[in-house]
Amino acid sequence: MTAPDTPPPADAVMPTPEQAQTLARELLVGEGTRLQHVRTAGLVAARLSVLFDPEDAQLLITAATLHDIGYSARIAHTGFHPLDGGAFLRAQGYPERLACLVAHHSLAMMTAPAHGIRDLSERFPREDGLLADALAYADMHSAPDGRLIPAERRLADIARRHPDRADADRVQHLRAAIARVGAALLAAGRVCSSGEPPAPIRAAATRHLDRAATSRPGAEDVGSGYRSIVRSGQRRPPASAPVPDPIRSAFRAWWAAESQYSLALDLYPAEDCTGPEVREAALRLARLRSRADSRRDTYFRAALS
Repeated sequence: MTAPDTPPPADAVMPTPEQAQTLARELLVGEGTRLQHVRTAGLVAARLSVLFDPEDAQLLITAATLHDIGYSARIAHTGFHPLDGGAFLRAQGYPERLACLVAHHSLAMMTAPAHGIRDLSERFPREDGLLADALAYADMHSAPDGRLIPAERRLADIARRHPDRADADRVQHLRAAIARVGAALLAAGRVCSSGEPPAPIRAAATRHLDRAATSRPGAEDVGSGYRSIVRSGQRRPPASAPVPDPIRSAFRAWWAAESQYSLALDLYPAEDCTGPEVREAALRLARLRSRADSRRDTYFRAALS
């Protein structure tokens, strides 16, 4: 099946996250652990909704939940799952932005030529920006079996399984995308601490990214609670870099730990855990809670000293 020449009408209705879950279940049931992977990606995307207005937040969650439907044997025609997924969504009359995000998820255009696809960007215009970065962020934080993992572990696995140059370049670009989302989350966390409403949070994140685009410092990926500093090739900060503020650093560490704990609560609902999974989930949550409490105490000591 080829992608229709005519995109869906502008008034095409975006499926809700619940409808996206139903569609993913229909298409991916029986396809190994694909369904678990997209479910976790959708949950990670939901945690990023603070960075977007409600319409884009729904688009992100829906795209994350549907990004791998091209693996379904029912709709796989080219063997390149991003293109097959995007073509299916377009053919079904879903909004064009959704089809394009799925067709290009996680920088698919960089590996498309290896699959004989050389016109992906012509058939599906690529959306570039924080929303596309957030979709890659959600994808890379979900293991193929649906476990929540550090993105760096997933990227290392991709680099190991696909040592060719195209995938190596893709991994580096994905690291940069994840770092940009981490920078936006840090900016949002700072605004959240001041008690401002959600709209200024998004504005502050945008301002932060605008400043980052014209400077060289790296960004800290806080969504997964682990440190992943990307310094654009720098070995050390410039000599003119300001001395880090210990209070701000302590707050960022606390906020990162709270973010990971909050995300883990979403990913380990009690009704989905049985037998040994209950104990494993409880231990993981206890460790995350303990770390968040420890970093909170460190922040309070720094702020009150």
